[in-house]
Amino acid sequence: MIVLTMVSIVAVTISAALNYLLGSLRETKQRDFRIKELLLAMLHINLLALYMFQLGVSRSHKKVILYAGLLNIPYYLLLIAGTFLIRDQIMIITEDSYFLFFLLCVWTIFTVILDIRERRNKRRVRPIK
Repeated sequence: MIVLTMVSIVAVTISAALNYLLGSLRETKQRDFRIKELLLAMLHINLLALYMFQLGVSRSHKKVILYAGLLNIPYYLLLIAGTFLIRDQIMIITEDSYFLFFLLCVWTIFTVILDIRERRNKRRVRPIK
C-alpha cells in the first residue's frame, strides 16, 4: 500500500511539473502562489493540474512543484488511512443512488451560486479610464 501511494505521489508531482512547464510557454506577468490555494487544488488531481498550469502561465516560482510533491505525501497517506477506517460506511453510502443524486444536486446548486456571485462582482468592478 505504501509503495502504491509513493508511486501515486511521484506521478502527481511529475504531472504538476509538466502542467507548470506547459503553462510557462505562454506569455504573462509573474505571480506568486499561496499555500492555501495549493492545498485547495490538491483536493482533486484535475484541480491540481489546472492550478499548476495557471502558475506556469503566471511564471510563478518553480518551488511550487516541490511543495506540491511534498504536501501530497501526508495528504495521500491521511486520505488512504481515513478511507480504510471508514470503508464500510463509504460502501453503504455510495451504493445509495438517492444520496448520490442529492449530493449532485447540492453540488450543482453550490456551483451555480458561486457563478452568479462571480458575475455580479465582475459587473461591479469597472476599469477607470
